[in-house]
Amino acid sequence: MFRLQILVREGFFVCNWMKINTCLLTVEICPVVGTVSIQVVQNTGLQVIADNVQVAIHANWRYREREFPHVSDSGSMDAHTTVSCRVLVHAGTDGQRLQVDIDKNVYLAMSDFDVTMHGGASWLYNIILGLFKGSIRNSIHDALVNELTGDLNAQLKSQVATIPYNVQLDPRWPINLDFSAMQTTFNSSTPALLAVGAKGEFVDTNGEPYNGPSSPYVPYQQLTSTSPMISIFLTDYVLNTAGWAFYQSGALLYALYDSDIPQQIPFRLNTKSFAVIAPGLALKYPDTPMQLVIKAVGNNINDSPKANITTSGATLTVRGDAVFNVIVNDTVTEAFTLGVFVVLEVSVDVQGGKNITGKLQLDDLVLSVASSNVGDIQVQALNTFVGSILKFVVVPYVNTIFAQGIPIPTIPGLTLVNSVVVFRERFIGISSDFTFTPEPQLWSGYLHAKQEKHCLPCTACLPCDESCCYYRTKRGDISKRSSK
Repeated sequence: MFRLQILVREGFFVCNWMKINTCLLTVEICPVVGTVSIQVVQNTGLQVIADNVQVAIHANWRYREREFPHVSDSGSMDAHTTVSCRVLVHAGTDGQRLQVDIDKNVYLAMSDFDVTMHGGASWLYNIILGLFKGSIRNSIHDALVNELTGDLNAQLKSQVATIPYNVQLDPRWPINLDFSAMQTTFNSSTPALLAVGAKGEFVDTNGEPYNGPSSPYVPYQQLTSTSPMISIFLTDYVLNTAGWAFYQSGALLYALYDSDIPQQIPFRLNTKSFAVIAPGLALKYPDTPMQLVIKAVGNNINDSPKANITTSGATLTVRGDAVFNVIVNDTVTEAFTLGVFVVLEVSVDVQGGKNITGKLQLDDLVLSVASSNVGDIQVQALNTFVGSILKFVVVPYVNTIFAQGIPIPTIPGLTLVNSVVVFRERFIGISSDFTFTPEPQLWSGYLHAKQEKHCLPCTACLPCDESCCYYRTKRGDISKRSSK
């Protein structure tokens, strides 16, 4: 249920013995029962269909007779009617943002219009109501159509304009996610659907654009046994651009000292622990504290993290370095560097109905010696230590980034519910229903804007005559005020 307050500027109630001009008709409309459906219009947009909507109307009215002796009166009225409506919403994209517009040709029918007048000489008006009830209904009908194609259309456009198309995931790094709406598809045949093709590209604003493999074409497919309200397809292209952006930015770099190593790991960052693994290190730097830098940083796209998505799940392969340094008199000196090849399992979830989040888990690790300044390195002996560092320190750190998630680009008030994540060849699918609750500021802002626009011209100067601010404005005597 919602209420919509409209201000009808002027209209004429005409009968055989009196002509009056309405100065102000403030109407509250409250739909209470009815059916509403949405149909896809091929290559055009969406049609909203409302049938048998039982509507309760309350209005405050004021009038003044146009001819002498200028009789005036005021009061209220209650009305009930049944409304059917057809509204076509054109939708598309300019290549970056979604665009919507309500078609000017709105079908709106009102039947069973029953009116009761209150206040003033309502006892008389109720007797002769049939003489001008049609004019009241026509005024409300026209005002509703004007609302749909005018202010409400503008409000719809402003709400769609709030969809985020460029999001910075973390202020620590210059990485944005580009959600530009590249294309829209409206299919009215089975399955009827509206599809939006978004760019879905991570960008390091200080780095080079992604020039790897393009996104695969993913036709619509039902992901679960039940038909969802919304489906989201996240291809490996999105994850690969993320890998390239983070690889360039330096975000995938983690420096550790002995105090950062969990106590359950017996191997410590001190040259004494490396006496067997790297004998030359312990001899050259006896009992010396060390630093370990694990990083996947560079500017070669071939070495950036890569995603692999199949029906069995998703993995991320990362190539990087584990640099072992010694610290002598606050000076950091490289001892040796290991090449690191890591396979990580990727899980995906929808948090709070608004964010697509990810989580990594270490699946495989391969080490190799990249360089050494201290002689031979028993690299296999370091597998357990480096694996433990990745599992208990580095991966949880990266998961804090993934936990922030990708914001789902929607209008305010839309929330995914009952989401199911499935894996397909080269994409991750999210099948979901959703709820939509207009945020309070949507309608309060809408009503406030209308009051500012329409100014309630005659609330303080009844009976309405030509000294009224509204009529002097109409004649151009004064500029139109924004409020009374």
